[in-house]
Amino acid sequence: MNLNVTKIDEDSFTLEISDVLDPKQNDNEFAKKSHAVFNLYLVALNVCTFGLFLDQDKKHLSPTYRLEDTDKKIVSGGTIVHEIFGEDLSGQIIDKHQIENSLWLYGALAKEKNNEIVSEYLKGLIHLSLNYPGAHFEKDAFVNFYRTFEHLVTGRLLHKKKLQNEFKEISNALNSLGLGSELIEEFRKLYALRGSQAMHSQLAPVKISREDTMKMKVFTDGVIFRVYKPTWEAFINK
Repeated sequence: MNLNVTKIDEDSFTLEISDVLDPKQNDNEFAKKSHAVFNLYLVALNVCTFGLFLDQDKKHLSPTYRLEDTDKKIVSGGTIVHEIFGEDLSGQIIDKHQIENSLWLYGALAKEKNNEIVSEYLKGLIHLSLNYPGAHFEKDAFVNFYRTFEHLVTGRLLHKKKLQNEFKEISNALNSLGLGSELIEEFRKLYALRGSQAMHSQLAPVKISREDTMKMKVFTDGVIFRVYKPTWEAFINK
């Protein structure tokens, strides 16, 4: 499949995924593969920019399909920048290096046999895009990003199946990535939210803010980037 970025403006662009359709392949098979490609790149783009990119209509992380001709089908899905740490990204420049990294990360993620990391991260993006009167989904998104973060830190950075002293061991892993004491202290606050509000409901509920959720996302982005970077560097250096 080929990826092509078109219709670029200051806050959105269109991602087209094209492929020559095998005569034995039906439309549903192509749609499934195209959607998987779209999801992988959406995750990679969010991670490498540390921003928040969502589907154009903000309701469904789903490409739209159109028939190009009898031999080829095109999938297109728009993405739009929303915010990071509660601040509007309008006018913020996403540089060429970040886009190049997103393509390398896309390739590294595509090599994964288990796509649960991508699935859990996507759930976080979906929850951030939801808007329903009287209901707040930031806590759900927070949990999705934390689960992705914890899984990678435990299995890929610490090479363990279970943590005995979670905060201490995770902090050591973050320190090994070069995060200073200030960021470790910021993670301590998020870890406290995880324990008292996200994973347990014994205390009086407190709303998890969008800013807290975005901070958790950025920690997750950093871990994903560091975990998968050696994969694409090994390919580049072949």
